[in-house]
Amino acid sequence: MFVQLDTDAFHATPRGGLSRTRFGVPNQGRLLSQTRAALAWPEWTEESRKMVFTTPEVEILLARSTDLPRMLAAGIVDGCVTGRDYVIEAGVEDEVEEIIDLGFQATNLCVLAAAESVTEENDALEPVVVVSQYPAIASRWIGGGLGQGKRRRATLVPIDGAAEMYVTSGLARYAVDAVMTGRTLRDNGLAVVETLFASAGCVYSRGREHLDRDKIETLATLGRQLFAEGQR
Repeated sequence: MFVQLDTDAFHATPRGGLSRTRFGVPNQGRLLSQTRAALAWPEWTEESRKMVFTTPEVEILLARSTDLPRMLAAGIVDGCVTGRDYVIEAGVEDEVEEIIDLGFQATNLCVLAAAESVTEENDALEPVVVVSQYPAIASRWIGGGLGQGKRRRATLVPIDGAAEMYVTSGLARYAVDAVMTGRTLRDNGLAVVETLFASAGCVYSRGREHLDRDKIETLATLGRQLFAEGQR
């Protein structure tokens, strides 16, 4: 379950007048490895446990992928690399600018159900349980603001993962989750009811109106480096 970061608490934190570009990177996973390999800074090794790395031009902050979109929207960082799903879950897709789709960690955010129930009658008025580690996205789907239809009597249960288990065991009727290859669905007798949107690792910025020319160019360069690393 995603816990919302209170970014307001950081607004008063001074940046010491530094002109370097602040760039947020996930503190674990492939996006971290890809960024580290692309920049190839000698002090930033796989064994390092440092959370902040700096050069005269760039300051790298390592944070949770789920926190990065809100940090970006609040101006705590100038840019970041994170998943499109996390940006939409944070509700800041209209406040940040996607610079480049890196094309890896590609998934679809889908509504899942037991395969045998997919063809049943519409249950818009039937009481159902929906589980998701994307509670904001799931809530928008339930309310009809994302995808098709509206389920007025759905109970949303935020979870931390293993969404398939809840549907397979009968604890939930639906799960809203990321699907990469579909193998886990097939192995658990599940099927896609609806695909809400496609997601992938992307580089984001606060937008040109918030950044000077040097920071815009620095973020564009970082984006090109990450994309090139992903093509190797």
